[in-house]
Amino acid sequence: LLPFFIEKPQAPVYVTEKKEVTSYIQENVALREAVEKVAKTVVGVKTKTKEGGILEGSGLIDTNDGFSVTLAELLPQGSDFAFYVDGQWPGYQVLKRDLKNNLALVRVEASSLHTAGFSDLERVKIGERVFLLGFDFSTTTPQLMVNEGIIKFFNKDLIQTNIFETASLSGSPLFNIEGNV
Repeated sequence: LLPFFIEKPQAPVYVTEKKEVTSYIQENVALREAVEKVAKTVVGVKTKTKEGGILEGSGLIDTNDGFSVTLAELLPQGSDFAFYVDGQWPGYQVLKRDLKNNLALVRVEASSLHTAGFSDLERVKIGERVFLLGFDFSTTTPQLMVNEGIIKFFNKDLIQTNIFETASLSGSPLFNIEGNV
């Protein structure tokens, strides 16, 4: 046996090229950039009802001349409303309430507003990162707040996420990581 071990050929040595990827996208950087992109496309809604209650939520600025959409439940008849856009409390007009679909069309009196694009539903995937953007009115100056999660299920009529929506985020638009609604 000794001659067999001495004369046993060496195993071949294989050389494999190794490349390192030096550029990558950090998830938190992508989220931060998306939030910065769409922060000015959200309108804050604060309502004092005729019963003395307070309703808070958000909506989406749809056109740069102030047409915005929010939930009709945030704008009940006979209440006092205030809208917060880009650090200001502009005047407004409630143009239409659709109680059946719980939507309201409002025109805030501001110009040169920012808008966001819409996502292509053909490209939406389960597990995609999404976020809600709204305002916290508990301080003197409203503060931007974000709640993020992933898409659990979707079809043409419904997008279900794992986001726990607080009352102050009611009516907030849902954005993807690219900053599209």
